[in-house]
Amino acid sequence: MGWLDFIASLAGSLAWPAVVATAVVVLRRELRGAVRALERLKYKNFEAEFSRKTAELEQKATALEGRTPADISFPTPRSADELLEDLLRTSPRVAVVEAFALVERAVREAAERHGLSLENRRGVREALGGLDRLGLVPGDVKGLFHDLRTVRNELAHARQAEITEQDAWRYVNVARMLAAHFSKS
Repeated sequence: MGWLDFIASLAGSLAWPAVVATAVVVLRRELRGAVRALERLKYKNFEAEFSRKTAELEQKATALEGRTPADISFPTPRSADELLEDLLRTSPRVAVVEAFALVERAVREAAERHGLSLENRRGVREALGGLDRLGLVPGDVKGLFHDLRTVRNELAHARQAEITEQDAWRYVNVARMLAAHFSKS
């Protein structure tokens, strides 16, 4: 093996670490965000850990109050509209997300009323497609559904997005109208 062969072998051996090191340097901001997200996600034990921690919290609370969870009476469940109104005042962004969940629930219920099997469906969009194939979803309603979903997704995934209470009220009212449409169909 001559010097040229040795240098070529060395270069070949160091190529992939150099590429990885370059990628880390270039993508360091993105990687930092991904690592932070992974630190908050406990991979496979998350559910078990959450369950264990809530059981521990329940024991601590029981010791404080001297009562068991069975002894505690919970407030009467409130309607979706009441919950949305509270959210509009406290967290307009969450109100938008929950308002669209109301629409999704109405679409699923409409699909079930019309005998569409949701077991093997990929979700609400499939349920909407099934209702559409039955001729139950006018084009403007389908367009409104997709527009609401797009606005909800943009708001939910934008870190710095702010929404006013007034704009959230407008979104929630449109979502209520759309949910009412599906409740009637």
